[in-house]
Amino acid sequence: MLSVGFGIGGLSISYVNLKPFIVKPNKSYHWYLSHIGNMLGGYIATSTAFLVTINGRFEIINPSLGFALPSIIGVPLIVYWIKKTEKKYVE
Repeated sequence: MLSVGFGIGGLSISYVNLKPFIVKPNKSYHWYLSHIGNMLGGYIATSTAFLVTINGRFEIINPSLGFALPSIIGVPLIVYWIKKTEKKYVE
């Protein structure tokens, strides 16, 4: 079941990243916004791996919170940064 979830997730991310090559994006700065989202997504993944590994050894926080905390912090940061960047390009 886990491999099915990762497979579906990987296919959906691949589709989102390949779509601009097939259909021209509406925004000229689309690549910059995509780069911001991908870089911060990588930060979330790295932070999650670090927190889960450290928490498995030292049991600092609840394991479920260790998986969720980087996303809880990172996703609003991605949304904020992309909206801020869009305002800069639109003005």
